[in-house]
Amino acid sequence: MAAFDLADFKNKVADGELDEATTSYVNGRIDFERKAGTIGKLDYGKLSVAAAKAVGADVLSLMKGKRKLSKIRKLFNELYRVRFEIDRNASTPRDDELAALLNKHKGAFS
Repeated sequence: MAAFDLADFKNKVADGELDEATTSYVNGRIDFERKAGTIGKLDYGKLSVAAAKAVGADVLSLMKGKRKLSKIRKLFNELYRVRFEIDRNASTPRDDELAALLNKHKGAFS
């Protein structure tokens, strides 16, 4: 496998996801306020500023899980010609090299 640069890989996963993550953040907050019965008190201007700041600070943490996993699998295949298989019963990657990478960079993917 070619040299793995975690920061670069994370940037590639997040690339093009700003709009989707912002939309998800705003819709989630509106839904929360609606269910709490406080939708009338919601300041949409402040919400949009908060969404821009939150998403701008860490797009990866706000991406939906399935979308993030799909992009990670696609990028591994494109960049390294490695098929990233998911063992539905495991809590870590099945591939020994990927498991070692995960242990080396614990916390970076959360």
